Amino acid sequence: MDKKLFLLGQLCLFFFLSFTSCTDDTKGDETKNEATTPCKITARIPADPGGLNPVYSSSGYSRQIQHEIFLPLIEFDPDDLKMKPVLVKTLPVIEEITEGEFKGGVSYTYEIHEEAVWDNGEPVTAHDYAFTVKMVLNPTTNTPGWRGYLSNISDVKIDPNNDKKFVVYIKEAYILALESTGNWYVYPEYHYDPNKLLRKFNIKDFADEKKAKEISEDEDMKAFVEEFTKEKYLVDEKEIVSCGPYRLEKWESGVRLDLRKKENWWGNALMDDYPLLRAYPEELVFKVIPEPATAVAELKNGAIDIMAEIPPEMYTELKDSDFAKDKLNISTAPLMKYYYIGLNNNSPKLEDKRVRKALAHILDLDKGKETLMKGLADRVVGPVHPLKSYYNSSIQPIPFDLEKAKSLFAEAGWKDTNGNGILDKKINGKLTEFILKADITKTSLSRDIVLLLQQNGKKVGIEVELLNRNFTEVVKDLKARKYELVMLAAVRSPSDDDFYQFWHTSSDTPRGYNRVSFGNATSDQLIEDIRRTLDPVKRKDLYYEFQEILQDEQPVIFLYAPLERLGYSKRISGKISDMQPGYFPATFKCN
Repeated sequence: MDKKLFLLGQLCLFFFLSFTSCTDDTKGDETKNEATTPCKITARIPADPGGLNPVYSSSGYSRQIQHEIFLPLIEFDPDDLKMKPVLVKTLPVIEEITEGEFKGGVSYTYEIHEEAVWDNGEPVTAHDYAFTVKMVLNPTTNTPGWRGYLSNISDVKIDPNNDKKFVVYIKEAYILALESTGNWYVYPEYHYDPNKLLRKFNIKDFADEKKAKEISEDEDMKAFVEEFTKEKYLVDEKEIVSCGPYRLEKWESGVRLDLRKKENWWGNALMDDYPLLRAYPEELVFKVIPEPATAVAELKNGAIDIMAEIPPEMYTELKDSDFAKDKLNISTAPLMKYYYIGLNNNSPKLEDKRVRKALAHILDLDKGKETLMKGLADRVVGPVHPLKSYYNSSIQPIPFDLEKAKSLFAEAGWKDTNGNGILDKKINGKLTEFILKADITKTSLSRDIVLLLQQNGKKVGIEVELLNRNFTEVVKDLKARKYELVMLAAVRSPSDDDFYQFWHTSSDTPRGYNRVSFGNATSDQLIEDIRRTLDPVKRKDLYYEFQEILQDEQPVIFLYAPLERLGYSKRISGKISDMQPGYFPATFKCN
């Protein structure tokens, strides 16, 4: 997906509109001089990324590191949020198809840089692109996040006289057609499929259900999938291979990841003309520091150079400090991101929408905006960011109302029948008390929101138990749908929203991103209509309707769209961005 992320999810690509917030004067400043000594930049991440195979590693922290290793054909420039070429010479030539096999579709013609090579020195070619498409579209590779994004690709035809030039055929209208052809990471065929097993399959056959089933049962395909899904491609620095500027040199799980710039990297000669190939530091280090207070202390003592996700209360204090004025640049930036409480809609306790609404009424989020977020956020009512033109502003956030919560619980059959102060109900013949297990991350907001739910929950007769677990364990249970409640964040793209990966029922699989198990025939059809409707006026109506459904169903509790709170050392210079995570260390220079 995008260089930072994003498929995923949506694919999904994780970004914001061309809109700025109140920031300090450092935004837009660039150093004018190249660093004359080796430059090492250390950034903090709150959790271990878990894996660095883009189609399987979906956390924001894995994407943050992957974008320094892998490259897409095209992506959004973090400076101006416009789509620009990366692996290719120009944005694609786009043509409507009026005749022939793909009549009614659209073609996108690309040409990869002559200079582009993989880590072994072999050229990056259209065969690598085609390999990646086949790898994703094959149903047995279990990559539904990417598959929904690339499913509109009908075929790829490689120029017989130039294997760096190729045409991608899109079969039907799709709002993210351009992004789906090139805004995702290309894999090296030589490394992940050295025997070229996938070359025997035609991309267009994956669209045929019968042929796709035959492909999935083919022995060569089985052999490829068995190899590709091995853990080594997630965590082994020798096996994480691509054509980006950095290679993974060392990974101490839960401690740090060291990336070193490749000697004589092919992109060096193109950086002046292609800004998305910029890569200045010789070394990038990502330190895993879960506790924000520890991270702020390390920012102050120079052990790390960049920190995002500074808790609002710490950000306010740090911004006003004399130390920051002398040693740090402190900024905020709007992000296409929102926080929410994920609810397992398959849980017997949470399957009734009245219960989910009752939980939303328990939280005083208006007060929390000031006390927890220090005003550095806006409330949201759905997955559309408030600054997007199709945000449904007619929908009012669910208000704090304990009496309404009690009424909704009672309507759903939850009553305290044994007088112990906890609501209960018979489920499958067994008396079940309303006790929720809630996973929290290491962020202060996660803890504070769940504590608020716990405190107010007691007032209406429910209990919330906090689980303070390793993030990797939480993700594992999310995939297996073995959880009840969890604090999460979602990152979106500057593009129009395609909700297929996160909200369509077909994405409710172990590898899919519909991890709250939401959806029905009506919502699925609406999602499909949105992605096929090119008229923005008509699409806006569909977006509005979808947001209204989510408001009624409350499959999750939507919280806030935050401003990113960022601090970085004055020993380095660079730009902050409206794109997640608000900075890109490869574009910074040492002063």
